[in-house]
Amino acid sequence: LTGLPNRTLFRERLQQAIAAAPSNASVAVMLMDLDRFKEVNDTLGHHNGDLLLQEIGTRLHNVLRHDDTVARLGGDEFAILLPNVPGPEAAADAAEKVLESLVQPLVLRDMALDIGASIGIALFPRDAEDADTLLQRADVAMYVAKESHTGYELYSDERNQYSASRLALVAELRHAIQHKELSVVYQPKADLNSGHIAGVEALLRWQHPRQGF
Repeated sequence: LTGLPNRTLFRERLQQAIAAAPSNASVAVMLMDLDRFKEVNDTLGHHNGDLLLQEIGTRLHNVLRHDDTVARLGGDEFAILLPNVPGPEAAADAAEKVLESLVQPLVLRDMALDIGASIGIALFPRDAEDADTLLQRADVAMYVAKESHTGYELYSDERNQYSASRLALVAELRHAIQHKELSVVYQPKADLNSGHIAGVEALLRWQHPRQGF
């Protein structure tokens, strides 16, 4: 659709960049997820969504270096490989350039669309020493950027919520449902103007045997 490399080719190039990286330089991986892309597809149709993805690919190429790789991993997720950067600051500068390239609205069917993005950055060897872990940690940083609305984020161990213990907790949820460890609490919602109860909010609580309430 976009003429960009796919996930498989991106991973191969990332592995090559890691193997060829000099000792005084870093390899940066940036994962980018578009904001409000689903709204474009739902409102204007998939054809216009495809045109939007093609325009995004062109803009990314225009702001990056010749040796950098831009790939589309699927849906509205893009990946960028910076094979030789001095360090985190240079990678952050590149992320800012990418975000600036999206500031100009994209015009589809005579409509100007404001499409933002969230970018996560991970660096070899600072954050990981293999391609798969770098991609996973860039993904973690991207979700931090999306949740905090900062535009981009560098990976940080302190902010990595996707740890083994978190995965284990998710796995325990099925057991919790089967053994009735979950309960529902209802909280009233009041209209401040009239003082009347306008509805309720249902809060699902977990009484975990080790973690507690």
